Amino acid sequence: MRFPEFIGEWNFDEFETQVDLRKEKLGKGSTGSIINLEHIVPDVGTLLGTGNFSDSESTKTSFRKNDVLFGKLRPYLRKYYFATFDGGCSTEIWAMYSETMNPRFLYYLIQGKTFMDAAALSFGSKMPRADWNYVKKLRVGFPSIEEQSKIACILSILDRRIEVQRKLIENYKSLIKVICNSLYMNSKISLSSINLKLQTDKIDSDDYLEISGVDIMTGTYQFTANKSPVIGSKNGYKDNLVISTVRPTRGAISILDCDSKISSAFLQLKVNENYSRLFLKEYLRFHKVLDDFGDLCTGSTYPTISKDDLLKYKIPNILKWQAESKIIESASKIIVAPLSSFIWIISVSPLIAYTSPSTELSY
Repeated sequence: MRFPEFIGEWNFDEFETQVDLRKEKLGKGSTGSIINLEHIVPDVGTLLGTGNFSDSESTKTSFRKNDVLFGKLRPYLRKYYFATFDGGCSTEIWAMYSETMNPRFLYYLIQGKTFMDAAALSFGSKMPRADWNYVKKLRVGFPSIEEQSKIACILSILDRRIEVQRKLIENYKSLIKVICNSLYMNSKISLSSINLKLQTDKIDSDDYLEISGVDIMTGTYQFTANKSPVIGSKNGYKDNLVISTVRPTRGAISILDCDSKISSAFLQLKVNENYSRLFLKEYLRFHKVLDDFGDLCTGSTYPTISKDDLLKYKIPNILKWQAESKIIESASKIIVAPLSSFIWIISVSPLIAYTSPSTELSY
């Protein structure tokens, strides 16, 4: 799929014919901001902050506004950034620029699967680094500068929308933490008091949920791809809450949205209909609650909390905190729902829709 006004073939050439690396080095006497690997948020393209030359002893690589930065150390971390100012960066970061390409198009190009796969062919085992000598020989498809600009414009609009949603989500997460903190000292009833007898219906499903399948950032989950349920797995029923009993401090807690097989390491709760499952999911993921779970664990390599101890754990009686419960329910829905389509966009190759007419790969 392409924009209808563009019909010409893309030109294919080696990456180095269009893109080069900055080589100028900057020392301690330089001025301005510096970017190190720890400043770049993985797989997002934003900065946590910057450093100063006065605080750095090491040599930095110069970069210019509109350059594309990419962390070559441990490239699988996908640390990239579109420079909005001149400065210096760690020598473990490539500062890429092009005299012929739209810089924003280059920024999205390097996020694609082809470039990332090439960067992943690194050297070194303990400290793997991407190899420019390999990456620069990639054969890449380049559309006209006009098409590059339009692609970059559309993806930039999506990026801004995603960033707005991220900030909103962080605000809602902060709200949940504040409310959970106020309820933490008012936890009076046990989990067992709102837990009903589990269903016993037979489940005919090949979907299997492991602990690692739960996204600890959102409380959502994905089934383990291409893996059949393991021996010892058990039936998991739609709308039940599942809590990992192994390494419980990670917060692998979710609500099943369909019947499936689940790991035996999950405690499964059929929550009383008078108690909000969404509230309970968010409350049990609160950091003070997870710390309590850690205190109840036994074992060092695989700390485990017993299911009896979990069921005895005290939670708030939401009949007395209905307003707070409703706020957390609403915030939880907002955190998960609005970004689903945008997260898909940034989880696949950003240019997947812009393939050259004559080939399956556009770069």
